[in-house]
Amino acid sequence: MKFHVRFTTPDGPVARIDTRDVGLAGLDEARHEAELPELDPKLVDSSTPSLWRGDVSLELTEDQARAAGLFETVNTVRVDVPRYSLNSFYHRYPAVERDPNDGRVKRVRWKYALDGETLINDWFAAGCPTEWDPTATENEGGE
Repeated sequence: MKFHVRFTTPDGPVARIDTRDVGLAGLDEARHEAELPELDPKLVDSSTPSLWRGDVSLELTEDQARAAGLFETVNTVRVDVPRYSLNSFYHRYPAVERDPNDGRVKRVRWKYALDGETLINDWFAAGCPTEWDPTATENEGGE
């Protein structure tokens, strides 16, 4: 048996990040990740792809499901969040593609990774609400 928490919104995506240039900071990050300080800039994509997620579903452990107090009769709990409110849980990183024969860098593309652990931890810190704004601070009276 698996337990999931599904973050969703009725009025658009939970996360949306538009295409962005990476600039010199991105070039430096790609060189660091590839461990090649002289990496040819032509091998590095100059912008990030766009990101669009309609919802996010994360698996919980049995202990987490019990601690949340919401899974007594269900395996999936829906958490309504505002549109784009999960953007900050996605982080850009350089994906280095190497030639399998000689290990040379063929290309560096940009991808996004969801920090699901922080998302779940923040949701638990907020008290596991079924309506939640992760962008609200305690001083703003966030739920």
